[in-house]
Amino acid sequence: MQNNRTLIIVNNPGLTPAHRQELMSRLRSIGLKVINIRVASNHIEIDLYNNDITTEKIQALGFIIKETININEENEELNEEYAIRKYVELFNEERFWEAHEVLEKVWRRNKDEGIRGLIILAAAS
Repeated sequence: MQNNRTLIIVNNPGLTPAHRQELMSRLRSIGLKVINIRVASNHIEIDLYNNDITTEKIQALGFIIKETININEENEELNEEYAIRKYVELFNEERFWEAHEVLEKVWRRNKDEGIRGLIILAAAS
């Protein structure tokens, strides 16, 4: 059985990357199946496995949800040039998970080490 995943982007009420582990523990303690969290300047990306009351739990903690993105395992084919431009746009917006994903689709086809490096950069951010 495959788990569905969601990326929830919420407002950042002043947290820094140093708060990442504490926030992850807090979300897990209320029953969310958090995979990863990325803290950006004005938003936080919460990557988690779906459950029926995810958004309500996150809102109950005082976060304002900006966007919810359903993550599926099927990768649409992207033009490499477009994917790189989109990566730069997303990376500059500190939307690191999405930046990583858009290039991973290209890398799976061509295995280019430069693209792999950009993917690792986004994943580490």
